[in-house]
Formats: sequence, C-alpha cells, structure tokens
Amino acid sequence: MNQMLRQPLTDSDIRRRTQIFTILDEIGEDLDLTETQFDRARQSYGAVGDWLSGSTDPLLVSVLVYLQGSSALGTAVKPIGRREFDVDLICFCAGIASGISPATLKAAVGNRLKEHATYVRLLEEKKRCWRLNYAGDFHLDLSPTIANPVCGNRGELVPDRALKEWHPTNPRAYKTLFDERAALRPTFVGKFIAMQRDEATVEPFPVREAVKGILRRIVQLLKRHRDVFYLRVSHDGGH
Repeated sequence: MNQMLRQPLTDSDIRRRTQIFTILDEIGEDLDLTETQFDRARQSYGAVGDWLSGSTDPLLVSVLVYLQGSSALGTAVKPIGRREFDVDLICFCAGIASGISPATLKAAVGNRLKEHATYVRLLEEKKRCWRLNYAGDFHLDLSPTIANPVCGNRGELVPDRALKEWHPTNPRAYKTLFDERAALRPTFVGKFIAMQRDEATVEPFPVREAVKGILRRIVQLLKRHRDVFYLRVSHDGGH
C-alpha cells in the first residue's frame, strides 16, 4: 500500500540530472572561499589555539580549540556586501565543572588573549564570545564552552548572551552527523535501470564526484540566496 510507483528513467532524464548537478557544483565552486582565504584563517586559528593552550590559568590548562559552523561543515561562502568572512571557533575547557559562571570563564579567555601583543589590538568583546578582527580579511569568533555532564555524546555548554546561564550545544556531534549525511550519494534503484538497458552499460549516478557533495552545495546556494535577499532589503530600506 505504501509502495510508490515510478516510471523508468530515460536516457534523457539521466542526461538532464547530470547537467543539473554539474551546474550546481560549478556554482558552488564559485561561492567557495579561496584557498588563500581559508589557509590564512586556518593558520590564524591554529596560532590562537596554541596561545590559549599555553596559558597557566587553571581554567585554561586543558583547552581544545576547534572549528564550528560553516567553516567546519564546508559550507562557507564568499561574503557579499561586506569585505570580511567569519570563522567560528570553540574554546572547550575540559575538566571545568558546570558550577563556574559563564562570565568568569569568558573573562579568563579574554584575559589570555589580551596578554598577546597582537591579539590585544585585534580583540573585540561580543556578548558571549571574543572576536579577533583581521581587518579587510576575516574575523575569528571564539566562544568558551565546558562539558555538558548530562550529555553522553560529547555535548557541551555555552554561555547565553547575558552570561548568566549555560546552554547546551554540540558542534562536534552535529558536524559528525552532517558529514555522514553529506557523504550520501543518491543512486538509481537497480531494478528500474535494468528495465531500460543492460546492467553492464548502466552509467553511474549523474553527479560529478566532488569533496563538497550535493548537501553542502545546496546549503551554500541557500546561504547565498539569504545574503542577496537581505542585501536587497537593506538597500531598498535605505531609499
């Protein structure tokens, strides 16, 4: 009763899907950050991680700095309407009990950054994170987190905007799940293909093999649509 009736795909259908996914991937490539941009950001957050991990503050003796958000997921897009792109980082402070206040831990991270001759000039305090502004290029947003004792899947706690409470978050588990979904490749059902032609001549699913994959490209396109929409709204509102 739940079985769906499908029509066998024609050669024309397959060619059309090939063209669609090829175009999708080519558009996505144009939205990607350049290799130079990403390398500069990667070097910078690596240096920030080394600096934080070298602190003698008891709150920072065991920290893990890692990427989260679009840079970690591979869905970052070139900025539109502004010159800088953002890179989101987590400063996970292992071994710190949830009894510590968010404000105290955030201040400890900020104090360590202020000890660096370069970072103190780039530093900007945000509501629940610290930002390092590399003017005209990118900025790093660094949020402190601690372990979430009630989550058995590497969950963490992040400060709320008022720095009064801890809120659950789980960037690492989310990335693992996203990567698993992004690795999936649509395939034709064999029996329908067999209805059309000999199995030995069946072409592979018509999507150009790429590191990004379909899911990441779709996310990039949706983000660009968002950027263009709000840029237009902002522009119209200014008139």
